[in-house]
Amino acid sequence: MRQSENLRLRLRQNFSESLMDATEFYDAKYIRERFRMSESTLYRYIRDNRFPEPIRYGKDRLWPRSVIDDFERRLAELSRKSYRVALH
Repeated sequence: MRQSENLRLRLRQNFSESLMDATEFYDAKYIRERFRMSESTLYRYIRDNRFPEPIRYGKDRLWPRSVIDDFERRLAELSRKSYRVALH
């Protein structure tokens, strides 16, 4: 069994089915690379409620893809609003 399948099975046993509808999870390394931030910055943003909380599974911290996609959409909306305000 592949590692991702094994992890998905373990998560399915511990979290609600609605959460598991998210088909993909991102780990902290991927999040740091995607948003170009250090580990300390990522966890500071989480602590300050500036970034979504991860799901903790043992030592792993995972983010459902849907949560990250929603977060990016909100960032894009804020960016567009800020740009419009700056133009006026």
